[in-house]
Amino acid sequence: MNAPSPHDASPHAAPGRADVQVLISRRIKPGRHVEFGNAVRDWIAEAVQFPGYAGVLMIRPSEHSDEYGAVLRFASESDWQRFLAW
Repeated sequence: MNAPSPHDASPHAAPGRADVQVLISRRIKPGRHVEFGNAVRDWIAEAVQFPGYAGVLMIRPSEHSDEYGAVLRFASESDWQRFLAW
């Protein structure tokens, strides 16, 4: 597991509060890991400003895998639904 990112929490979320957690996994094509990592960093920089966003934990693949994971946290179900529509 990775250490928390400096973009781990939004200024819009209540400290320590994340009532909704969403798990997402993605398989990355060979040779596209750097591109994927850059896209994720750009996405986090945008997402951290979203009201109700409470952070993300990125899970990198093991040495023999191409599957990344992310646990997204939101203050409420309605915040998550608005985020999906974004």
